[in-house]
Amino acid sequence: MKISCKYLALFFLIFLNGCGSSSDDEILDPIDEVIAKITSNKLNLNDTEIATIIVSDFTLDQELYNATFGNFDIVLKKKANNKLNFLVPPNMESGSYQLEVDFSSNSLEFNVTKTILQDTPENTIVSFAGSFETDIENTIALFSQGNIPPQLLSAKDDIQKAISELNSLGDEDKIIAAKFIKNNSLEINELESLLSQQDILYSPKSQSKLCNTPQCYFAYGAKVFIAVTLLEAGGTIAVIGAIIVGVDAIVSLIRGKQSILVSKAKKVAEEALNITLFWRDKLLDVVFDKANNSIFNKSKNQNDNEIENKTEVTFKIKPSKRTLDAEDANSSEDFVNDFVAAYLSLKNFWNENFANSLGAFPDFNDNEEQTFADELSQFSIAIATNSDNVEVSDISGNVEEFSATFTNKTDLKQDFSLDVIFAETNVEAKTSIDLIIGFDESSLEKISGDNQNAIQDETLEEPIIVKVTDEDGSGLVDVEVFFTIIEGEGTLSASSIKTNSEGFAEVDWTLGNNTNNQKLEAAVKNSVGDDIEGSPLIFTATAKELELSLEKVSGDNQNGDENEVLENPLVVRLVNNDGNPISSRTVDFSITSGDGSLSSSSATTNNNGLAQVNWTLGASTNTQTVEVSAKYDDGTVIENAPLVFSANINFNLLGIWIIPDIDGTEIDKFGEECNGQFNKIIRYLSSKITFNSNSGFVLETNEITEYPNSVCTSNGWNLGAESVKVETSTDPFDWNLNGTTLTLIFDNGTDPYPFTLEIIDMNNIKLISIDDPGDDDVILQRQ
Repeated sequence: MKISCKYLALFFLIFLNGCGSSSDDEILDPIDEVIAKITSNKLNLNDTEIATIIVSDFTLDQELYNATFGNFDIVLKKKANNKLNFLVPPNMESGSYQLEVDFSSNSLEFNVTKTILQDTPENTIVSFAGSFETDIENTIALFSQGNIPPQLLSAKDDIQKAISELNSLGDEDKIIAAKFIKNNSLEINELESLLSQQDILYSPKSQSKLCNTPQCYFAYGAKVFIAVTLLEAGGTIAVIGAIIVGVDAIVSLIRGKQSILVSKAKKVAEEALNITLFWRDKLLDVVFDKANNSIFNKSKNQNDNEIENKTEVTFKIKPSKRTLDAEDANSSEDFVNDFVAAYLSLKNFWNENFANSLGAFPDFNDNEEQTFADELSQFSIAIATNSDNVEVSDISGNVEEFSATFTNKTDLKQDFSLDVIFAETNVEAKTSIDLIIGFDESSLEKISGDNQNAIQDETLEEPIIVKVTDEDGSGLVDVEVFFTIIEGEGTLSASSIKTNSEGFAEVDWTLGNNTNNQKLEAAVKNSVGDDIEGSPLIFTATAKELELSLEKVSGDNQNGDENEVLENPLVVRLVNNDGNPISSRTVDFSITSGDGSLSSSSATTNNNGLAQVNWTLGASTNTQTVEVSAKYDDGTVIENAPLVFSANINFNLLGIWIIPDIDGTEIDKFGEECNGQFNKIIRYLSSKITFNSNSGFVLETNEITEYPNSVCTSNGWNLGAESVKVETSTDPFDWNLNGTTLTLIFDNGTDPYPFTLEIIDMNNIKLISIDDPGDDDVILQRQ
């Protein structure tokens, strides 16, 4: 039996609204033209597909409106305040078709594709129904007895009847029915695919489930709820085909399928609403019990919240967990916010459209419980305020009781807040408690480095070491110790040092240049500027001078004229054993022989360690000497002092020189010889040598004894009477002095006698023959 397409479209659009339209509804005459606009989110359609248009600038106050779609007269059915549905007529050829509505100022062009089934109509219908019997039984098994959705219980019979009725249709009607199912079952198919991705029942400890965390399950649930709300009211998306024959069968088939899927969605909601979680806004209220240094999350009066330093605090905490509630729509957690929003939207939609057939939608259950954490690592303790001065150790223990130690790093009481932090499934929550922590009285003590000796300006062999300890004797870290030199002119490697992890602080001390006792102070102040116990400490050290020595620089072994200043001053250098010059020290000079004088009896060393004086020689012809000395600060003479400088008056050869001790010594025999003897004897009585400028003479007085009547016998001379006479002779010569070589030249420059001149002193010289050393040597004495 066939009726007009316009009538059939109207019929099925009425069904689209849940079969809820009154039988008195009628299609109204065209309304007066107004300015309105129509749009659609989908302009590509298939024949037998339900299409939706959106109306703007117009109030839809009727349920039905006339329209034309190409050459077809159709009826638009109100779906929402600004939406209308229509059915694309079956068996339309592929092409473009204009939709024109009486009240709209514009028309819409849709592209329609004629549907070609890829399978037989029977297989298309059976494929859509699926293994519904098993699916229904599994879905019923999800619910407890008495809580099974009523429509689900009759769905099996409805689907079997629908399939049977659809199979009894004629071929053309089967094709139309199959096309309708194919083109209008998208949302049902998507929901079925989504539900098949996860197990419906939530099991957080399952290793096989794809979703075994609350975050994952809530995200999954939100997707399911959104998919359900896309289903058309009354018949899901089921606007049935374009012929009266088979309408009831298609309605039953789609509603049966819908009953299975939305029942499963209802079970997803029940499971999600029973999940208990730890939420940021419902952590735990904690209190501190001073009696046993414990923190609990249960009701009890909070005692005095002051703890001693280095106190171990015990934590006995059961995190509070609860199920979702309506306030979680404003949760800061996206996965919670999204789930609750989708849940509330579906709940309203459900209760309007499915409550009568599938029962009321699950509601929040407001369950709450306290349980121990799964792992200790879910807890942590942090200093929330004043973390610069208070620190907390890592926690230890177990989930039922764990502890942490709090340490005040200062020397004053400290107010601070601690955060108890619990984390589960990527949700972190914390609660705070305010405490006051005491402090340890600290003290300063010497460790090493006192009473050392060192050379001045050198660093002590051992560093100065102190230790800052608490009441238990344990070292305190990061305490600043100040070091100050209070006597002496030394230096320190640092003026302040913070104690290390063991409480020690040390500096190197370089002594000053003075040799007096030197002192250093080590001090520690508390936060208000007062010395802690033991502070300040005084360290002493004795600075010894470096070993000093004098060096001759210049002025030694000079010659000069008597009563005249020597050409060069006497210069010495004072140095230490490193060879460095010593400045500003007194050097003493004194004449030890000769009767000369000095410009000063002492001199002060300059920056180069030099000191000098001028020396005026005396009249003494002997070597004249000056001693130079210096002392340490303690009055001890330095090791290599004194140094001795020597000088002589310039030697003057001019004048008369005599040969001393001439006492008639026989010096020669001559005359006639008899058996090796001579008969004349010469004895020196005196001999003088006079040196004039480049010339001179020898004045010699000799006694000559002769024997004029002497007779030579076989035994030698028989001398007889003697004759004695004195003769004086003068022998002139020229002379020159070249260095120490004195040459006397006799016989008018033809007979040279070279001598080495040895100056014994200014009045005594020795002439040593160069040609015949030893025999012709002579000592002369100034007359």
